[in-house]
Amino acid sequence: MALDRIANPLLQAPEMRTSGRTFLPHAGNSPDLGAGQMIGWSILSPIEFVFRETEGGKGTRGRSRLADFYTLRQDTTATKIWSFLTDRGWLAPSVTGLQNDDPVDTAELALSYRDRPDPAIVSFYDSPGFTMPPHQTAGVDRRATKVFLLQSFEVWCEVSARFTRGRFQASPARLWNNLICVRRENADTVQWTVSSAALISGRAIVDRPLCD
Repeated sequence: MALDRIANPLLQAPEMRTSGRTFLPHAGNSPDLGAGQMIGWSILSPIEFVFRETEGGKGTRGRSRLADFYTLRQDTTATKIWSFLTDRGWLAPSVTGLQNDDPVDTAELALSYRDRPDPAIVSFYDSPGFTMPPHQTAGVDRRATKVFLLQSFEVWCEVSARFTRGRFQASPARLWNNLICVRRENADTVQWTVSSAALISGRAIVDRPLCD
């Protein structure tokens, strides 16, 4: 987990972008942003965070490449999934606690950098949600006809370990959340539709499904 506050950050607090196209290209593309997009069998919420380097950060980094100097960090702080059964109503949620979600293994797909012109920028793209049909997702009852998903995250940047002893936080952290409510006609229907979806900033305290 990141610190709540840091003095003299090297990167500004991340700008959270939830609409339009990505500010920088990722994997050679500039995908559309927005909550609850149907992409094949997946239901995803593409989002981008833009970290702009401060003058202090520029001076500290010196001649080092942006991609070498900074490391992006992210935690999934909580995941809750509620399932609705026609004959039983809403079930108690499936809950997962704090988990590391750093984009280490897929950095070429998630991160993009702009060293010049100033300010230098680190851009992070993520697309949380249902990566497979909801009824095939862990934590969802296979008989569900409505599902509500809440994913909560914290994102920030650190100075890469090769440039510092111990962990050194380079930017303020940002809390953010992905909320998706989906439904289908009955338990035998394969195709789901999105009832509502939102990408919101801050700490989400949700103790019930926010669906119709």
